[in-house]
Amino acid sequence: MRQLSPLFLLFLLSLAFACSGEKQDGSEFIEQGEMSSVDIQDTCSCDDLMEDESGITVLDTSVYTGVCQLNYPDSDIKYITKDYMNGLLHGEVTYFDRSGKVLVEEIYVNGEKKRSGEGAPHNCDCSELEQKMIVGETQPVFLLDGMPFTGMCNEKYPNSDQTYIEIHYDNGLRNGFATYFDATGNSMFMEKYEDGVLVKTINAANK
Repeated sequence: MRQLSPLFLLFLLSLAFACSGEKQDGSEFIEQGEMSSVDIQDTCSCDDLMEDESGITVLDTSVYTGVCQLNYPDSDIKYITKDYMNGLLHGEVTYFDRSGKVLVEEIYVNGEKKRSGEGAPHNCDCSELEQKMIVGETQPVFLLDGMPFTGMCNEKYPNSDQTYIEIHYDNGLRNGFATYFDATGNSMFMEKYEDGVLVKTINAANK
């Protein structure tokens, strides 16, 4: 039997290593049901997408994962961007004005709208937040509609429109101030948080 030359064997080995380093598919930018805009490779015009009878969005008959964009009529100025995963809206749907400022930002998870508002952050009632301990975090994370909350929540006195507490959050962690009010609306004291950790309490008399 004819033996392969050493040089040819080295060539085959280098080819095998080169192939093993190639990306196999687009799954590298989908982790734990989230989309990373940094790594998304597939973008298109929203006009190129079609929705099939089952409500799945396709591009050229293939179930679409990526970002689509629409511009203002007869313009290169971006009007809307939509995130899709496996043919469903998943991530952000963002509307822009002609200067590029965010007008409205909607959040979708597996085709279901979770939150809509005039950009971020959002406001909500503190009772809407869900508190969870997440692996890798040393502080509890507060979720709104299953997603880490950024914005401010407030809670009112029973049977009253008077606010009892306002708490600021960033990516699910208390960040900034939590302010407590008495029944007449005067500030009683404030708590300052950094990445979920209470670092200072300020009494109203000491402000």
